[in-house]
Amino acid sequence: MVAQFQSLRSPFIIIFTLPLAFTGGLLDIHLSVDTGAISEIRIFGDFLALLPVSDLEESIEGCAYEEKALMAALSDIDLVPYLGIITLQELVDTICNK
Repeated sequence: MVAQFQSLRSPFIIIFTLPLAFTGGLLDIHLSVDTGAISEIRIFGDFLALLPVSDLEESIEGCAYEEKALMAALSDIDLVPYLGIITLQELVDTICNK
């Protein structure tokens, strides 16, 4: 589900993804996009997180809202402590509403 709002300075988009079920658990993403970049993101789900997901969210904020940019930004991060066995591709597909 996408809602787009227009402000006087720039457009921004708020996106709520439908929760997706993967082998590693459910993944639900809420994010805001402002001028093509992710300005805020929250990751929810029932995956096994050993580290605070907020650290991962901080790594994503500021990234361009494009699959290639997200893959590049997250490729050096070991996602297992944050998302269990949910893969990078599954995370990016959920963020990009694929």
